[in-house]
Amino acid sequence: MPEKAKQFSGFILDRAVHGEKFWRVVVLTREHGAQTCLVRIAGKNKTTCVPDLFDEAEILLDKPKAGAEDAPRFAKEYRVVRRNSGISGNYAALVCASKLASVLAKNAFPSDAADAVFALCANAFRAFGEKPNAEAAYLKALWTLARETGYPVKEDWFENSAFDDRESVAAILKTPLDALECDPRDVAHHTRRLEAWLEREHHFVLA
Repeated sequence: MPEKAKQFSGFILDRAVHGEKFWRVVVLTREHGAQTCLVRIAGKNKTTCVPDLFDEAEILLDKPKAGAEDAPRFAKEYRVVRRNSGISGNYAALVCASKLASVLAKNAFPSDAADAVFALCANAFRAFGEKPNAEAAYLKALWTLARETGYPVKEDWFENSAFDDRESVAAILKTPLDALECDPRDVAHHTRRLEAWLEREHHFVLA
């Protein structure tokens, strides 16, 4: 039975111009993880909402063409639910949100963790746009992503860290962003260690 048009909500992780008429957009969905679709660029006599990075949007996908079921599907409708515009006004937040979006777009995660990954993305993008300590928000998000998708981040990475590092990481993870007082250099140190562990031990794509 041919597949019908499909509607879903998601967060925009990546976008690029595709040819002369479309945006190629990567969307993180609650049901299916990261999906790629094509959104038409408006012509001179048309108005449409331009997909922006970190948008939460509702997208209605056209049914796939016969023989091209694995190709990116076309979006019949694109509607913004929430625009996380606060991210673009803060350089540190923009860098951290972009790094997290890249991780979510380039790595595959277990299907049974899709709901947790979607919730993590929603919470992280909101934190980047509204809270201080963007670097700590990224570290928290990366830790949560590893934990929720089944990697032994506590049992291996954390427990095998130096004592001072464990104390510092625990304080960052337990303290709300609004109340957190920490040296950004310490946060960057822990983030680099965690990223290196994910790349080395679990083949994460981070760049």
